[in-house]
Amino acid sequence: MNALRNFGIRFWSLALALIVPVFELSAEGGHIDYEVQRAAVAFVGIALIVHSWIMQRRIVKSNWKLAFWTMLLTFLALGFLWLGLNSIRGSTYPNDPHASNLAYWFAVEWQHRIILLARVLAGVLGIWIIIDLTRRTARHLIDNRKSASRGVRS
Repeated sequence: MNALRNFGIRFWSLALALIVPVFELSAEGGHIDYEVQRAAVAFVGIALIVHSWIMQRRIVKSNWKLAFWTMLLTFLALGFLWLGLNSIRGSTYPNDPHASNLAYWFAVEWQHRIILLARVLAGVLGIWIIIDLTRRTARHLIDNRKSASRGVRS
């Protein structure tokens, strides 16, 4: 029971951050302005990701694991940041195609940069997970061989 409590304390904000966009999609077309709704979801999502990072920072003992969690949570926060910029982009869409709207073009440019950064982070996280799984598997195999060789000798 204590392990389940610790798990809940450690991951509740991350789980809620992953569920919030689902509520946003299901409430689409409600009474609230859609752009305001998306901006609120982006703000709440980023706040939950920051809270989750603070919790991981308190609990994780290894710098290696903290760096992994930081990259993973940054990857998730980029999605909410992109959603917030998309809300700005939708609210400031120029009616005249020849008109220059600085906020709109700012949002568009930063959305492209966020997508590029997310791709880089996804690649790094994928490689990191492969290396970590390989390292754990090798350690497990070595431990099994050591315990098997001890059993043969006795």
